[in-house]
Amino acid sequence: MNLQTYIPVSSRRNNLKEFYFTVLMVLSLAFLPVYLLPSGGLQLVDVFLIIVVISIPFVHDKFKDLALNNMMYLAPYTIWVIVVNLIYFACNYHDVMLLKKTLEAIYIFVLTYSLMVLFSIVISSNKFNYFYIGALFLILFAFTIKGSADMQGVRFVFSFNNPNQMGYFGIIIMSFVLVLTTTLQPKLKSTKFTTIMLYAMVVCAHLFVVFSCSRAALGGILIVDSYYVFKIGWKKLLLYALLAIAVSLIVCIIKPDVIDIVSRMQDRIVVMDVLGRTDRQFDRMIFKHDWQIVVGVGSGLTEAAPDGLEVHNAWGSTFRVYGIVGFVLLFIWIMRIVLLSCLLEGGIFITMALFLYNFFHNGFRFRSFWMLIALIMCLTLVTKGNRTFLETIQTFRKKGTR
Repeated sequence: MNLQTYIPVSSRRNNLKEFYFTVLMVLSLAFLPVYLLPSGGLQLVDVFLIIVVISIPFVHDKFKDLALNNMMYLAPYTIWVIVVNLIYFACNYHDVMLLKKTLEAIYIFVLTYSLMVLFSIVISSNKFNYFYIGALFLILFAFTIKGSADMQGVRFVFSFNNPNQMGYFGIIIMSFVLVLTTTLQPKLKSTKFTTIMLYAMVVCAHLFVVFSCSRAALGGILIVDSYYVFKIGWKKLLLYALLAIAVSLIVCIIKPDVIDIVSRMQDRIVVMDVLGRTDRQFDRMIFKHDWQIVVGVGSGLTEAAPDGLEVHNAWGSTFRVYGIVGFVLLFIWIMRIVLLSCLLEGGIFITMALFLYNFFHNGFRFRSFWMLIALIMCLTLVTKGNRTFLETIQTFRKKGTR
């Protein structure tokens, strides 16, 4: 007699569901830093992320309601983006960029919601340690795969398209480490592999920032570090520093062209015009009509700045493209994230680092950013009471799973 017949059908389905979403989480993490196509479009990782989005509607889980209720804070902004872009498209149907940005806004909304549910399933099934397997492949792919390179120069990019992406990714990886160290790791079974991977993630996050020569990324990761050092102590910090130096030497031996970043770093240290570059910031804040200050100019190419480029920071870009209304609606969502992050140990340092970086670059459309936000929201939404995350979320799933 097959022993499988003694296992309830519901249990087998739950095990299969947990395995399925765990594999998707690992694959999504692994391919996050891989940019085989130009920036601004779909990448290889979107294959797995779209599968997640398609799969979530077929999942019966009580947490879905809680996740959707909190995504409603982002809904007004998403709807405003759709309305503004479609109205501009109706006036100029040749500008397909408007449709592309509309689809991008919808994708971000459903993706963030879907990732929240995915994380709740994986963590509550005590399989979140597989996160480290995804992180292992993430590191390997980042250092071994060459990106399509939007920018040519001495700033190294590894698997990314430009160095700013790599620096921003370093902040996000370090933010994941902080979440793992303060919230998840104490509740999960720690092994030698998970400990080694935490060290590897910390070292690689800082290498990404250093090699990117991005001052905004450096400022952001220092904010996260300020709390992480307080958490781990100075002895571990020294060990991390020694590991970082050792890995840097190895990378320079394997990839000698990395040494070229020294000249770029020296150049950027000399020219510390961080708040300058008004040609990329405020000089592009142009409105042809006064009413566009309220509703925005849309995200199409027709209303682009004179040089054809966008405002080089997320906040200014949102204000110009979607006006005062769009900026206020996005700010409501941002404040929701800030309030939720305060419930997570060290969470406010993560949001400060992310939002600081976005004062100088457009990082709100970065997939890794929304994956991190989804994890933070997933963890904080169900720990507002006295129970631990695992206790609370398992209760949700027992009530909601059929």
